[in-house]
Amino acid sequence: MNELSGDNFEYLLQLTKVLANECRQTRQETDKIELLFKRVAKQSAISYEDLSAKVPTETLESYEKLSTPNTIDQLINENYALLYKIEQRDYINAKIFALINNINDHLASIKNFVIEQKFTREQDLENFVYENIEAKRNIVNANMENLKKKKP
Repeated sequence: MNELSGDNFEYLLQLTKVLANECRQTRQETDKIELLFKRVAKQSAISYEDLSAKVPTETLESYEKLSTPNTIDQLINENYALLYKIEQRDYINAKIFALINNINDHLASIKNFVIEQKFTREQDLENFVYENIEAKRNIVNANMENLKKKKP
C-alpha cells in the first residue's frame, strides 16, 4: 500500500510540475501579446489604453460565431478526451498488474516459507529426539558398561 501511495504522490508531483510549466508558458505568451499590442499602438500613433479599450459587442458576437467549434473541432476534442481516458486506464492497468505481481511474489515467498518450515520442523524433531532420548540412552548404556566392567 505504501508503494502505491508513493506512486500516486509521484504522479501528482509530475502533474503539478507540468501544470506549473504550462502556467508559466501561458503567462509568457500573454506578456508577448501585451508587448505586441504596445508596439502596434506605438506604430499606429494610438495610445495603448485606447487600443486595449472595451471591444464593441458586434465584434464580440462575430468573434464568438467564428470561434464556435464546428463538427471537426468537436470530433477532435472528443478524440482528445477519449485518448486521455485511454491513458488513464492504461495507467490504472499498469498499477493493477504491478499489484498482481506483488501479490504473486508474496504468495511465492509464503509458499517457500511454509516449505522451509516443514523441512526445519522435521530436522528439529530429529534433533530433539536425538538430544533428549538417543543421547541420554547412549550415556546410560555407557554407564552400564562401566558398571559391568567394575563389577567383577
